[in-house]
Amino acid sequence: LLRAYSELAPVVHDLGLLVKLWARSEGVCGARGGYLSSYSLTLMAIYYLQVDPAVQMPCLPTHIFTGRGIIPQEARARWTCRFP
Repeated sequence: LLRAYSELAPVVHDLGLLVKLWARSEGVCGARGGYLSSYSLTLMAIYYLQVDPAVQMPCLPTHIFTGRGIIPQEARARWTCRFP
């Protein structure tokens, strides 16, 4: 699912990576330390892109993913990032 979102536009992958790097550098990443995991932070970044009215990234239907690493055709949405 995360790979499908990152394939929508390069900025999605870049934002997730940027959030992870920032969290690690600030020492606020890692469930063992009582912080959110990098996976959780990436999901939060994706959520922001979905709910921001200026960006409007589509929500992909999770029920179509099988867990086999293949992105279903239905998840290959067409979207142009309008990130300000």
